[in-house]
Amino acid sequence: MYAVGIRVVGLVACVILFLFGAKGQEVAADSVRMGKVLAPVEVSDTWLHSYAVGGHSEPLDPMAIQRQAATSLGKLLQAQQGIYLKEYGPGMLSSISLRGTSASQTSLLWNGLLINFPSLGQADFSLIPNFFIDQAEVFYGGVSSLAGSGAIGGAVAVSDRVDKDLRSIGLTQEVGSFGTSFSGLKVKASGERAGISLAGFYKKSDNDYTYRNLAKVGQPIERQSHGAYMGKGLKAAAFWNPWSKGVFDLEGWLTQYDREIIPPYTVASVGDTQVDQSLRLSLGYVHSISPLLKWESRAGRIYDFIRFNGLASATTQYMWNNSIEWMPISKVQLRAGGLINHIAADVPEYGGDLTENRSNAFLMVNWFPSARWTLNAKVRQEIVAGKWNPVSPSLGADVLILKSDEVSLNWRSQISRSYRVPTLNDRYWSPGGNLNLKPEQGWNAESGFDYSIKQGKHVLKASATGFAHWLQDWILWLPQAAGYWSPVNVRNVFSRGGELSAGHEWSAGEWVLTNDVNYKLTVSQIRAGYSGDDSNIGNQLPYVPLHQGSWNVGAQTWPWHFDSQVSFYGSRYTLVDNDINLDAYTLWNLEAGRQIRAGKSLFSLSVKVDNVLGKRYENLQYRPMPGRSFSFQLNYTLNQDKK
Repeated sequence: MYAVGIRVVGLVACVILFLFGAKGQEVAADSVRMGKVLAPVEVSDTWLHSYAVGGHSEPLDPMAIQRQAATSLGKLLQAQQGIYLKEYGPGMLSSISLRGTSASQTSLLWNGLLINFPSLGQADFSLIPNFFIDQAEVFYGGVSSLAGSGAIGGAVAVSDRVDKDLRSIGLTQEVGSFGTSFSGLKVKASGERAGISLAGFYKKSDNDYTYRNLAKVGQPIERQSHGAYMGKGLKAAAFWNPWSKGVFDLEGWLTQYDREIIPPYTVASVGDTQVDQSLRLSLGYVHSISPLLKWESRAGRIYDFIRFNGLASATTQYMWNNSIEWMPISKVQLRAGGLINHIAADVPEYGGDLTENRSNAFLMVNWFPSARWTLNAKVRQEIVAGKWNPVSPSLGADVLILKSDEVSLNWRSQISRSYRVPTLNDRYWSPGGNLNLKPEQGWNAESGFDYSIKQGKHVLKASATGFAHWLQDWILWLPQAAGYWSPVNVRNVFSRGGELSAGHEWSAGEWVLTNDVNYKLTVSQIRAGYSGDDSNIGNQLPYVPLHQGSWNVGAQTWPWHFDSQVSFYGSRYTLVDNDINLDAYTLWNLEAGRQIRAGKSLFSLSVKVDNVLGKRYENLQYRPMPGRSFSFQLNYTLNQDKK
């Protein structure tokens, strides 16, 4: 499949270069002569943020994405926002937990298209390379009305952007501890009406770190002998603006990861291996019918292949999303549309090839009654295999209480209903699949404040959010009398907590100093369950830390930058009985870098130390993580025609 994928992405790139290359260079030259400053083209559905009124969302720092290009999206979320992800080891499965929910209750969006595995319902964040990402944002809480099925705990949206009037080449090389290395190449060529961005990477690691085996007498130090991994990928992104009112965008991602699965140290390694291949294609078009009306259409093909110890399975999704955005009257903005999704699954445990059709329709309205008020209402209805799912409405409000050149205070609030369709495994796995499962569903309420103040060379920002989430019909796999396990809707969960963040930026002469802190409190408890679950009512869900947070400090002046990142994760229970918990841990990472400019060339050198204190810890029980590690990164960029 990888060879076929290379041909597909390569063909896409060649066609784009043939059609757009000459035209792009011609227009670029004209634009440079005219001295135009052109905005980037965002190859994504950027409307998500505009309609997330009343909710808590946090964009990821673009500079942090660039500096952590050699790592995964999971690592970036941990470092930047202190989000807890369950990791089975470095480079292994990494699953997210937002606001006390499970991995399958958070959506991962790529260009506005859901890319969670339809068979498992979740996404592996270790397989999303930062090298391919230009923009990312986290939407917290129940956002099914915005993002569709699965967005109960929240959604993570990643997207691309292509700069106009730019020709550049970028090289990235990183080497580090445990035989880890990363090589990446980016090429961009664009004018005013057309542009293309190509990228490719190769990454590998021996992953032979040492750890303490707590299961053996004397707790000896041992070396990981089965955990090597390799990843490689290609990406092509482009835009074409053939006329003033319309723009096309095209993007393709092809990735493959080969991994030796790290076993828990309580059992001897049996040599498990896994291959993950993904081919993601997206074609979009935006047409401005009038200044107040535009139409957007996006088609996508998402292919995922997994081979575990020689046992293969694959799913393919064909998606088509259409919507219009319109201002029918002054101060009212609406967006209406729908999505059609055809899923084809080749999973032996389903008893043969399986297809399923899904569709949904949505309506979103923003009302601006005054310059300080934004009110929002959304509703989404989904049909899966002919069955109507729970309707998911939401109401939100943003109120600008104070606004001046120096001070801003905003209040926001939202209430929403969210849901998750049972996965293909839940319904069709043999033996055990349950076709009578109901969707998981719940209500989310939240409210918070955003404050900023600027005085002289100081900028201070702070945010506080409180939330509560009631979730029912949680799906669990339980043993049956027939001797196999089967999923059932048995559990109700109540989650509540708060999210605090504060940031300070100080421009001290030629230096810019930053200090950012965030903290999350999450209480996620069982309220009702099956008969054998009664004794667990009131207990905290497994692997949901009560406390988590991060503290990032930075200092930058040309040509130097220094960064310190501290992440804290409280103790986590390993089972619902709350009898065993893993120790809390704190990780401290440091980075220092220098840039060197030579004409149109820019060199960036950096050295990183992860887990500076060499903390020995377990993210999951019996799965130790590495101690102190080092890495060195070199970036080279050649820019031309950037104005």
